[in-house]
Formats: sequence, C-alpha cells, structure tokens
Amino acid sequence: SKNNCENECDLLFSASGDNLQGSYKGYALDVGSLQFKDLNKDIDKHRSFQCRFDPSPNVLDNNPITTRYFRVRARYNYLLENSVSVAVTEPLQPVLSTAPSDITKLSTEIGPGHALWFDGFSTDLISAISLVETQWRHCCAESGKNKASSCKPSEDTSCGADRILTSYAASKAGYYSIGMMQVQANPANQELAKPPICKPGQTIYDKECNILVGIKILKDNYEKYKNGISAKTLEQFCPQNQYPDRYAKYIKYRNDYAAIRAYNGWGCRPEAGCQKACENSKNPPACIQNCVDGTVSYVEKVKDKASGIKGGTIVDKSGIQGILASEDVQSVRDEAEAYYQKPSPPGNIQAKQNEGTPMTITISWTKSSSANVASYSVSRDSDGEPIRNVCDKTKEDVSCVDSTGDLISGRKYRYFVTAYDNNGEYGEGAYEILIV
Repeated sequence: SKNNCENECDLLFSASGDNLQGSYKGYALDVGSLQFKDLNKDIDKHRSFQCRFDPSPNVLDNNPITTRYFRVRARYNYLLENSVSVAVTEPLQPVLSTAPSDITKLSTEIGPGHALWFDGFSTDLISAISLVETQWRHCCAESGKNKASSCKPSEDTSCGADRILTSYAASKAGYYSIGMMQVQANPANQELAKPPICKPGQTIYDKECNILVGIKILKDNYEKYKNGISAKTLEQFCPQNQYPDRYAKYIKYRNDYAAIRAYNGWGCRPEAGCQKACENSKNPPACIQNCVDGTVSYVEKVKDKASGIKGGTIVDKSGIQGILASEDVQSVRDEAEAYYQKPSPPGNIQAKQNEGTPMTITISWTKSSSANVASYSVSRDSDGEPIRNVCDKTKEDVSCVDSTGDLISGRKYRYFVTAYDNNGEYGEGAYEILIV
C-alpha cells in the first residue's frame, strides 16, 4: 500500500538511527514516459536503467560526491495477461527420474587418477548401465520374488540370496548375476569385493559394493578392449560367417563402447536363449524380437540412457529398459567369460568332513591339466547364503581346509575349486557335501 511504501522510504532515507548526517534528497526515474509498442516484446529493453548523475555542488552541500551515499528504492508494476486454459495430457512416453543417489555419490568420488577411473567414465554412464540392467533395483521386498518380473524394489541396501535381484538364468558355469549392477556371483568377482574396492566385511550383496565391483569390471573391460576386441577372440562368440552384420558392428567398438559391450558379453547369437525365455510370453514373437534387439544393441541403449540422464530426464523411446531389465534378456547371458586359452578345471574334487570341533572340511583336488595355471581358489555356497571365499592357494597346492567356523550341521554345501591364469581367466569344478 501507499502507507507501507512511504514508511519504508522514511526508514531508508530519513535522518534517523545510523543515518544522522541529514535527510536524503529523492529523485525518481520517469518510467511513465517510456513508449512501448508491445509490452511483452519490449519489456526486456528496460530491465536495467543507466543515468548520469551530475548535480550542482549545492545539492551535496558543496562536498565531493564520494563523501556521500546513494540509496535506491525500486517498485515494480507487473502486467498480468488473461488466464489461458491449457489441456494437459499424459505423456506418450514414460519418463523416469534421474540417477539414484547411491550411484551419484560413489561415482562422483571417482576422478582422473583414481584406480577405477577410465577415459569415458561418468556418473551418467554408470547410472545408465544400472538402469538398463535392473531399473535401479538391488533388493526386493519379498523373499523368493527376486526375479526381474516379480521384484518389487526395497529400500534395503543389503540383503540375502532370497531377496537380492537375481538373473533369470545362470551362466554356463552355474553362476547367477545379482544386484543393482548385475554382477555375476563367481569367485573372481567375490574376490574383487574385498578391500580396496569394497569396505571390509562387504560383499556384492551390499549395494555399495555391488556398484563398485560393477565399475571395476567395466574398468577392466576398458583396459582389455580399449583398442577393440581381436578378430580371433570375437569369432569365438560371434561367428562372422553366420552373423556378418553383428560381427561388423561389434568389431568396430573401441574405448568405453567396447567396455560396455564386454560388460554385457560379446555373444551375438541370443536367439536360442530368447526363445526359451519367451516361451510363456503373451506375445512370443514380439518378446523374442525385443530380446534379441536388446542384446545386440545393448551398447546403443546404454548410451541413449546416459544421454537422457545427463539431460536431466530419461525418456524411454522404445520401452527397451523394460525389456532389458526383464527375464527375457536376463536369460541370454549364456556366453562364457573365457577365451580359447582358459585353464582347464581342476579334477577329482573331493570334500571330507573332519572329526572334532569346531567343524572343518578338507577340500582336495588334482591339478588342472593346463600349463598356464597361476593359482587356485576355493569357495562355497549354500541355499540362502551368499558365496564365501574359503582359501586361496598357489598353483602347487592340491588341498585346503574350510575352518571358517560357521559351518552348520545338517546343511548341504557346495565347494568350488577354480584354476586361474595370470589374466584372470578361469576354469572351475564343483563338489557337493552334506554336513552330518
């Protein structure tokens, strides 16, 4: 109101309080004389005003201008247009929220010089891979309902095998992919979960560790394939004479594109797996086609999502994240992560319960027939429990003792003995034992 305005002007410009040097003299810009052809178009011309203040000496009591102060008070008159009714419709394409805080926090701590950094690394990329893989889910709300089609997301950051999001099918070696980054629960990845990658006591069943191990795998893929995959190696997964277009597509991948491709696998023949996965689909032909496209075009889908995340929103142009994060594509992770030189598995694996307490198990094996074996690793799993590393042995060892102290009578355990070469490739055998 006018009274409020005058009171505020008195406060600013009258001789009171800290201002005891005399009252200010007021000057006003004559904005009323401005001529507008179009208020909406011309208003930007007058967002600011410049004026030259050149008073006579007596205005400032014959003092230099630098010895006095200026105070400015502004008022604005706003032009409001008539209201307009706008019809708001549902978007034709689903829009997803931006990257989850877990990934943002961890990935922003990784910069140039960090052990997990590589050229092309970004928060957007890690978020996009997780989005495509799991729609940012890690733990499921209900026990036993932990497949992509049945998993209702839980806020829990750690959970057991019965609730962690788990792939529909296992790898040829029998390992499932789990968690937000769909890390395969094999001994090599369990080993990556140890410090310095993850915190002491964490496993890939912990969301933070799962993300970091996923980044580590991506980093290793980058170092291995930044110059592209060799024709000889790609031929193992994608025969050129059978799939010339897909082979030509894969062989061109370099740098982070190649790392992303390797994260999902170099296999380019998912048809058989897709057919099996889509047996119970309401529309098998469409399911199979989407499954195949989602696998072959995995890199492009991840890059598309990363671009959307960077722009602040993710528009799913093709509905592909619902396909890739479903049982349909989870089931086609069937290519082995090994090459023609991978070590042969150890032979004659045995596990024997020892007498006495605490309970211990001795695991023995015969050496791998491969000459390139560098070490052996023994791990175990049991229903409802995550895989646990038991011991690491040199290439000369042929036995180890499970003295972890947490074996339970009446429970069935499966022990894995894995032969590793210096490149991290492995061959594996298993033995199952019932503790009595």
